Amino acid sequence: SDFEMGALLLMQRIATNRTKPETPEGHLEAVDAASAGATVEAWSKGVNSTRIKVREMAMDALVQWASEKPPSWAEPLSSEDERRVSLDKRRAKHGQVRRWKEVLMSRALSALDCPPLANGLFRMLDSEVIQERSKALAAWGRIISSAIPADNKDEEVVEGLKTRLSASLLQASNRQAGGLQFLRRKAALVSALILANADLGIWLLGTSGTVGEMARLMLSTDTIGQGSAAEALCLAASNEQGRALLLPIVDSGTFDKLLDSPNSRARSAAASAIAKLGIASKALGTNSSDTGRLLNAAVALLKEDEEEEKEREEKNKTKGGGDDDSLPKTTTTVERAVEVLAALITKSFVKDEIAHGSGRCAQALPRIVTACKDGRSAAAYGLAHIFSSLTVTNKEVQRRTLAEREMEITPEQLAELQRITKQKAADDADD
Repeated sequence: SDFEMGALLLMQRIATNRTKPETPEGHLEAVDAASAGATVEAWSKGVNSTRIKVREMAMDALVQWASEKPPSWAEPLSSEDERRVSLDKRRAKHGQVRRWKEVLMSRALSALDCPPLANGLFRMLDSEVIQERSKALAAWGRIISSAIPADNKDEEVVEGLKTRLSASLLQASNRQAGGLQFLRRKAALVSALILANADLGIWLLGTSGTVGEMARLMLSTDTIGQGSAAEALCLAASNEQGRALLLPIVDSGTFDKLLDSPNSRARSAAASAIAKLGIASKALGTNSSDTGRLLNAAVALLKEDEEEEKEREEKNKTKGGGDDDSLPKTTTTVERAVEVLAALITKSFVKDEIAHGSGRCAQALPRIVTACKDGRSAAAYGLAHIFSSLTVTNKEVQRRTLAEREMEITPEQLAELQRITKQKAADDADD
């Protein structure tokens, strides 16, 4: 109702806009903790509302509260000021910055300690509305990031979070364990945790039976679950410990099967995961059949996005303006496709195939150029890497590297030396 939305706005202003003067250590923390209960209760009621607008507003308010900008006295020093001020002043400022991070940490933990709020956010991870799912994923990421700041190396904090998550979500939802909804939410939570704190995400993926659950989801016909599980395992493939957990998935050929899936989200995540795993194990070579399949999969994904964008524009023209929600934008799919191409672009034969096309790979360059329309996309970094790699051959890179190291050896001689060394290592292993 309008009353619910008005109450949330008022609580957000009270919780985040009041002045926070610098006070003796412990005072600010006590005042903030005293008001946290009422604040969390408000967000809890909001995320469990029957109205989607209220739920989304509650998530926005929760994220703003859990990641509120520091007051002026707790703002970090600029790099220039770090060099200019005295050691005592630097230490004092670092202490002030730490105090504010601890305030945000306390807020995040209070949110996780509220079962109705935590379970409400957990339920929204498999919402049928893509925007609500995305907001819930972002909210989980922000809460975990505030609960474990990047510079916090305290293992007790991580262990405490594992206990909280097990108690508030995983154990409380045991009656649903194995059910489709629970598995979809669990897969999305794995992704959110890996993005916020890799150790925590890999811990959840490594809990008993989770990898098998993700495999079942990927082989199911459920679109949301298949995409969520593939995304989670794609993120895990970027982590050494995560790759070790994925061995059963790789051996079963599940990722390969997803390359032919009609679900573009799952297909793009599977292609990216195969590329990461192949590069890590050095299994993607010139004659590898996977290389051609990955290139074709990435180009096909870019083509699909281009066609969907045209269809969306046509529908908007027909409607007379405005965005069309019936065709969800595939930003993540495009980013995954670019990720695959960026992973393979360092190989000389891949550069040729991307630029000119071949019998096993459609011409990719026009599609990559089209993907550059949004310079603010996260794919921009991958696109920049692709274009910079296309402008120079691997031999030229080697030649520059040798010149910088002042090594009087040609790239061809280096390649021969590497071949001999590799052969000797293989012979030693046989002995």
